[in-house]
Amino acid sequence: MSWVAGVIGGLQNRWVSTKERKQQIRDLEAVLAEALSDGHLDDEELDELSARIEALGLDPPTWRRTQARMYSLACQQFSADRRLTSEEEESLKKLASRFGIEEAATTRHAADLARYRLLVLLEEGILPELTLPGLILQRGETPHWREQAEILEEKVIRREYVGGSSGFSFRIAKGVRYHVGGTRGRLVSHTGIVPVSQGEFIVTSKRLIFRANTKNFATPLDKIIDLQLYTDGLRVGVQNKQKPVIVRFHQPGNTEIVGMVLSGVLNPDG
Repeated sequence: MSWVAGVIGGLQNRWVSTKERKQQIRDLEAVLAEALSDGHLDDEELDELSARIEALGLDPPTWRRTQARMYSLACQQFSADRRLTSEEEESLKKLASRFGIEEAATTRHAADLARYRLLVLLEEGILPELTLPGLILQRGETPHWREQAEILEEKVIRREYVGGSSGFSFRIAKGVRYHVGGTRGRLVSHTGIVPVSQGEFIVTSKRLIFRANTKNFATPLDKIIDLQLYTDGLRVGVQNKQKPVIVRFHQPGNTEIVGMVLSGVLNPDG
């Protein structure tokens, strides 16, 4: 066998080995997906995964990538419905502990998982209870949510002068013309919805509060006559106020949580 043929043969063997290894990892992921399909991981399923992983004999870099991939797949499968039950949460902890999954891999999903877990608790009627330094509370009042936000108002954002029309004209004498049918110019204002105050929107057991350096407001829940929730904020109509308050959230992804907290405080008896 020539030197060139030997190199080619070695590369072919390496390619086959790499291909087989990728298939083995895909098989491992399939076993994991099957184990997760019922919403939890038991010791028998973890033992089977351990045996398959040990048989692969992965080198450290490949094992780290496989760890992260396994945890990511578990998170995706458990949170496909945008909810994370206590049993699913416990299974993720078991998976991370059993296989020593690195913190960097778990941290990547932590915020989303916390949101999905909170949504389950809210559906069960369990409202979070916050401590907000500096916020003066009424007797028996409990803060349940805080969201960074801004107040929007309709303001004049631009003015322009629109010239009048000259109608038509004709020459009377050299350098002198007479205009007929002209209209006067006018000042036109253009309005728009713009931010006027940055702060935090707070939901308590008794009030809706916007706390900021400017444009603060607080309204008792029983004074709310209309509440519209949007993908990135809300509009509140308050008794004896001519204009509604428009609030836009900095994190639109939390709108569902805000809506469920509002539902909880406005309908405490379900």
